[in-house]
Amino acid sequence: MDIFPIYVLTEEIYITDPTKYLQLKLNQVASRHLSDKVALFRGFYDDIADERLKELFAIFHMQFNNLFAYMNQKRYANGGGHYNADASRDLIDLIEQERVIQATLKGDFAFEIIAGLLNNHKMVEKEPSTR
Repeated sequence: MDIFPIYVLTEEIYITDPTKYLQLKLNQVASRHLSDKVALFRGFYDDIADERLKELFAIFHMQFNNLFAYMNQKRYANGGGHYNADASRDLIDLIEQERVIQATLKGDFAFEIIAGLLNNHKMVEKEPSTR
């Protein structure tokens, strides 16, 4: 059996028009994750100049909140005691979409997730002790 080496080439992605890229990503994310509840999160991003980026942030925020709340509910035995495959796939997709967009956007469109804010919140609480 012959074994051939696999070479992985990585290249930085260069975008000639970030507004077109943002519209493409917004369409992709919205087609999978958009809901009426996103309106509740838009106000958090009023200081964002680009409407596409503002909408992406609101969708991400709403979906992360929903998926983490669902994860917290499912961790108890009466909630099933496990995280369902569909919700898990949605969370993985959302994280991947956010990472790709963040890594790709540069200049005026660059953003970062502030880790300190995430560390101040309990995303998954420990199950209360019954002993």
